[in-house]
Amino acid sequence: MVRARTRHSPREPIDTVPDLLIASHLRSMPQCFRDSTSVLVAIVVVALFSLTVGPAAGQTAPAYRAPRLAGTQNPNLNGVWQALNTADWELEAHAAGPSPFPALLGAIGAERAGQSVVDGGKIPYQPWAAAKKKENFEKRLTRPTDLKTNETTGDPEAKCYLPGVPRATYTPFPFQLVQTPRQILIAYEYASLLSQIILYNAGPCRE
Repeated sequence: MVRARTRHSPREPIDTVPDLLIASHLRSMPQCFRDSTSVLVAIVVVALFSLTVGPAAGQTAPAYRAPRLAGTQNPNLNGVWQALNTADWELEAHAAGPSPFPALLGAIGAERAGQSVVDGGKIPYQPWAAAKKKENFEKRLTRPTDLKTNETTGDPEAKCYLPGVPRATYTPFPFQLVQTPRQILIAYEYASLLSQIILYNAGPCRE
């Protein structure tokens, strides 16, 4: 790095021509300008250095390639995973919402705002499906009074039922994937749910 010195002695020779020129220039300037000139020189040197260490024009980082399962070309999914989003409340983008009973619970159970996890942002619901979704949400905490109401109305989680797939994957709890070339086992922390995916034709189910 180029250093600007205003004075030197025989024991401290100025070794380079740029140093000599800078020192000579500084000696001919008033004292009030010398400090600012030194700062300017340092800025120019840093700028030139940053240009030399930057990426060359046209260079791009290689595309990411996930690790592969040994002996296959399949991505290796083994490990512990967790969805860090708000898809457990709503798959599409949504604003924050109050808890079901704000006068009683305050902010406990309030819905957090979140972004969509759907390609394109929106699910192309048909009108009847959108109406059913709205009805399900409005009746999510309905207290069942008979078997039919219990099976058709209310949020399964509110009744301590399993959330199902893929909703179980979006719950705010980790899950583990154990993968082999022939099957995948998903072990959820939520309710100790297990899901098995067979990757080959295992024949008809056993009775």
